[in-house]
Amino acid sequence: MARVPPQPLPRMLAASEIVPAMERIIANRKAIREAVATTVTPETASFENVIRPWLEDEDRDAGQWQVIDMYRYAAPDQATRDAAEDATRLMSERGFDFVLREDLYLLVRGASDRNDAPDEESKKAVEGIWFTREELRGIAPSELESLKVGTEAHNLGKVFIDFSKRADRNLVLGYADNPETRKRLYISNENKLAENAPLFKDIVVLRDHNARLLGYKSHAEKRLQDRVAPSTQWIDEMLARLRAELLPRGKQELDLLMDNKEDHIDRHEDRAEEILPWDFNYYKRLVEEEQQIDQDKISEYFPLQTTLSAMLRLFAAFFQLQFEPIATPDLDGSTWHKDIEAWSVWDNRESHRGAFIGYLYSDILYREGKYKGNQNVNLQPVIVSEARWIKGASGNNFDVQLLTLDNYWLRIAQTPRGQDSVSRSELGHGIHDLLSRTKFTRFHAWRAPPDFAEALSTMLENWTWMSEELKEMSCHYTKLGPEYMDRWKAQNQGSPPPPEKIPDA
Repeated sequence: MARVPPQPLPRMLAASEIVPAMERIIANRKAIREAVATTVTPETASFENVIRPWLEDEDRDAGQWQVIDMYRYAAPDQATRDAAEDATRLMSERGFDFVLREDLYLLVRGASDRNDAPDEESKKAVEGIWFTREELRGIAPSELESLKVGTEAHNLGKVFIDFSKRADRNLVLGYADNPETRKRLYISNENKLAENAPLFKDIVVLRDHNARLLGYKSHAEKRLQDRVAPSTQWIDEMLARLRAELLPRGKQELDLLMDNKEDHIDRHEDRAEEILPWDFNYYKRLVEEEQQIDQDKISEYFPLQTTLSAMLRLFAAFFQLQFEPIATPDLDGSTWHKDIEAWSVWDNRESHRGAFIGYLYSDILYREGKYKGNQNVNLQPVIVSEARWIKGASGNNFDVQLLTLDNYWLRIAQTPRGQDSVSRSELGHGIHDLLSRTKFTRFHAWRAPPDFAEALSTMLENWTWMSEELKEMSCHYTKLGPEYMDRWKAQNQGSPPPPEKIPDA
């Protein structure tokens, strides 16, 4: 019998509820700031009477606010996404009003000078380019079938490559034989927002000017105040060490690609005497094929859902956690799409066994209108009240609720393979989110110094790429059900069945 978590799943909002909910959050925030502004002076300002009320206000509303923020990326309908965008824009505008208030600034500065804190704690344009099937020669017909085909006079029969879909871009850059096709795609994608170049230049100049006005030598030095890295000199020295160690190896690998390119120049009418940016994926794939590295065969051992489950088992064993799947009926009202999976997460350490940690959501399949990239979204940060933090007593504690958001296409319905392995980096962020414990949401998990937060995720990601762990996580898709084995045998007549685990070589 499944355990009943002490905290319910988060309630999902209807589109009509989103903006009113954000207006309530803004009203609460304004009321708190007004109360502080009318009762505190810069001379009496402290952590307790200025900063703590603001932080606790953020804590109370964090769960609902972050559900709204998640809807911007993952809501299944346009109305909900639009409402979430409107609500976020509203908060941004009202929040800017708070920043401009001199009286609030003076209170924060007064509290900062007192130094009495008790402890340390995009909308991307949808653009693309049309190609004829001849220009896409080299790409498997089964892959082209999943792409948009033109029906208007100007694009009839042509295939559309969406700049916002990395998988589509990589398909062309990795498999299109014609170098002009790859070049057109690469340059067009890199220049799709050319109007931003002068704006970005202005931003760089203004950031530097702002940093110098505040007494810093550069914008980089200013940003280091919320980073783990101690100084710009330390960063320069670290980059110099990396450059010295990595550049020679990188040159060797580029030479290998160049040798392969020279072997294929006549075949593909490519006369360049160097590896160009649009060459890299293509010739890297050819080198892998010559070395008998078959990415498609490898992917057969990492079906999407079983790989995710295997990674959870791996993390559960190491961190002494237990992930319990939540039945679909129990998710009613607490998800935003039928493809969502969720787990309740429990502490499995002997001294804390049975303690509830939080919830993990998984939203990993592509759908129209969903955010195109991979990311981890926190729906409710964990905070520990003063009483529970110090005495272990029952207190105002919210357990973490988070979402791992990915985009994997299932191009071939007959096999349960994803195009890529499950996003290890985002799940790494998710584990960090689950295990993070702070007094205030502002400092929870990824809100720590960014270089520190990324280091933890990268460590967990790299761990899952080690050979022993990869073998443990692998499971050939034919082992998932007899229908998959029957289909594989029909396509590989006379061949012995593949092993369950990926071979060593």
